[in-house]
Amino acid sequence: METVKDEGNSVEAAANYLDIPVSRVQVAIRYYADHRGEIDAWTERVHRIADGEAEIDGRVLGILA
Repeated sequence: METVKDEGNSVEAAANYLDIPVSRVQVAIRYYADHRGEIDAWTERVHRIADGEAEIDGRVLGILA
């Protein structure tokens, strides 16, 4: 869904970017519609983890500089 949103909500552009058939993006959108809360919560957790890792990387690079 993030890719679809990043591509201006264009299913075709998202499929092109991901190099997959449009039908797969459409299936993913339908799945997201049925499981939105769970997927949004998971996505938020993943972003928080990534942000934490980036902060740690920045501190390590500061030490090594």
